[in-house]
Amino acid sequence: MAELAGLLQMFWPHHCEQGSLGAQLSAALDQDRIATIFRKGMDPQIDSYSVFFDNGHKKATGLEGYLKGLGIEEVHICGLAADYCVFYSAMDALCMDFKVGVINKATKAISPQGYEIARQELMNSGGKII
Repeated sequence: MAELAGLLQMFWPHHCEQGSLGAQLSAALDQDRIATIFRKGMDPQIDSYSVFFDNGHKKATGLEGYLKGLGIEEVHICGLAADYCVFYSAMDALCMDFKVGVINKATKAISPQGYEIARQELMNSGGKII
């Protein structure tokens, strides 16, 4: 298991690390309209691809309740990585009865082949690519 973790470290880029430039919101973004920020990946012992849950679905971020409390029924998701975080966030949103669209032009995959598989599964599950 430690060998596999070491191999993944070599190929999986560090990204969105707390306090780093890559985790900051873009200065070009109008931040006046941001009402709240939900954090994920806070437990170093478990990955958190989805914006709604950790990978074990043991801890929720609170985003589902927040969105439903506002009466939101449809979410559009984009970002990194299309075949991991975006995909799992979209699939979780579908399971929570949101209508889901993935914004293709604002999304980047780790693997083009992996993203094609994820896109097909998303669309087969009722999600849309927009």
